[in-house]
Amino acid sequence: MMGLYGICLFSILVICKPTTSPCFLGSLTLKKYAILHFMQSSYRHTSPRGHWLRWAEILRRYHLDGFAAWMLEAGQPLAVLSAQALYFGRPFLGESADALARTLESDDELRAFVSFLDGGADS
Repeated sequence: MMGLYGICLFSILVICKPTTSPCFLGSLTLKKYAILHFMQSSYRHTSPRGHWLRWAEILRRYHLDGFAAWMLEAGQPLAVLSAQALYFGRPFLGESADALARTLESDDELRAFVSFLDGGADS
């Protein structure tokens, strides 16, 4: 138990920088490279819908569009975890993985993409 506490405290110290206040834990400030700052940056405001047509074409070429729509609907409770895994691999996987993560992260975007796959029209 003490090891887990130490790892958590170390993580806080690495991500945050303390101010000069003697009350250290009450005055943590996030550095500019903290994950929360990264996830709130301006790239998050772009829509992933620009990638949908290419994804749908690839899935239709291999006759996987219906299966993918079914998997997205059935696996919706795991979509947020999948999005987090894609965010973790973003430096290696590229922009398309980031757009997929943003689609999986939002319930509305996910439903819209599933209907896009089913109907072929953007909703």
